[in-house]
Amino acid sequence: MLLLVVLYHFVESENIVHSFIA
Repeated sequence: MLLLVVLYHFVESENIVHSFIA
């Protein structure tokens, strides 16, 4: 369960980074 939360947070960060760059 915790792994899912960490993975979700990582994906969220990825989206934020891509949105910031784009």
